[in-house]
Formats: sequence, C-alpha cells, structure tokens
Amino acid sequence: MICPACSHDLGEPAVPEWFDILTEVAVKAKAVLPPFDHADAWRDSRGVSETLAEDTALALKAKWGGKSWKYKDPYATWQSWCRMGVQRRNGSRLEQKAGLY
Repeated sequence: MICPACSHDLGEPAVPEWFDILTEVAVKAKAVLPPFDHADAWRDSRGVSETLAEDTALALKAKWGGKSWKYKDPYATWQSWCRMGVQRRNGSRLEQKAGLY
C-alpha cells in the first residue's frame, strides 16, 4: 500500500478490507469471529471473490441491527449472504437445470 500523501510504501495491510468491516459488525453485535486465516480459507474454498466478500460485508454493516433485525451471528450471516451472491453470479442450480443459465 502506498501513502497517497508522500508516496511512501506502507507495506501490505494486515487483513483485507472485507475482514475489517466484518470485524466492526462483530464488535457492534458483541460476537466472536473466527481468525482471518479460517475466514479467508472458507471464502476461497467457496469461490467468493474479494470484491463479493467486501460488498457483502458492507451490506451487512449497513443493515446490522436495524428494525426487526433477526440475525444474531454476523459471521454466519456473512457466509450465507456470500453463498447467495455466488449463486446469483453463477445462476441457481434450479435455473441451471432448467436451462435458464
């Protein structure tokens, strides 16, 4: 990462933005997240891109704890929403079987 003010190389950030955002939500929810390595391995194994992971974390942050909020575990919710995002990107299995994708 390069400092925009002085062009000094700041090195790589410790974790990607999506995990920082997810951590913020977990703190707000007083929940515990798995270690980054575990979450990143899950993300990679499910074909979730860094962009989808970040977009999902941002959506979760925007909606967490609103009126009629029913979810309790930010990490499980993020995983579920990421899986839905991958399905939307690839088309659902039913749509694929029906030849819609």
